[in-house]
Amino acid sequence: MERPPTPPTPKRVPQHVDDVPRQQAQVYSAHAAIAIYRGTSNGVARFETANYLRYAVADTDRAVEPRHELLLNLGDADAHVAAISEEVEGGAISRVVAALPPNQRVELEFLQMRLPGLAPDEGWVFVVPKLAPVTAAEERALVARWCRQLKVQGSFLAPHPLPAFCQPCAPPPPPPGGGGGS
Repeated sequence: MERPPTPPTPKRVPQHVDDVPRQQAQVYSAHAAIAIYRGTSNGVARFETANYLRYAVADTDRAVEPRHELLLNLGDADAHVAAISEEVEGGAISRVVAALPPNQRVELEFLQMRLPGLAPDEGWVFVVPKLAPVTAAEERALVARWCRQLKVQGSFLAPHPLPAFCQPCAPPPPPPGGGGGS
C-alpha cells in the first residue's frame, strides 16, 4: 500500500501574544463616501463628496468631521497604503486616479490615522484603502445599503422642503467662505 504524501510543514505560528511583531498605529476616524473626481493638479487629486455612506469615530479628541472634499497627494497616498499593506504594489492609488475621467463618481474610503512608526505627536494622514469607479446602479445599491433616506420638511430657517439626504451621514455644510481642506 502506498503511503500518502507528507503534508507541508506549517509556518511557525506565534504561541504567545508577546511573539507577535508589534507596530503602533492608531485610527482616529473612518470615512466612506460617494465622491466625484474633479481632477488632478501638481500631483494632488481633488474629490468632492456627493454622499457620505459611513462615518465612524474612534478617537473623539482627534477625529476629523465628515469632509466636503478630500485633497489627496498621490505620492503620499501611495506610500501610506504601502505602509499598511504588504500586498499592494507601489503606485496603487496613483494608477486608479490616472484611469479616472474628470467628474467620475467613485466609492472612496479613507481612514484618518497615525501610521506605524510615527510617534503619537507626529500627526496623522489619510490612508485610502478603497478607491473605485461606480456606475449609477452601483451607487444606488451602496446608498440603499448604507443610508437611511429622510425627507426634511421646510422650517422657518428653510421655508422650502429640502431634498432627501443620507442621514446620519450627510456631508456637513461647506464652511463659510467655501474651501474644504485636505
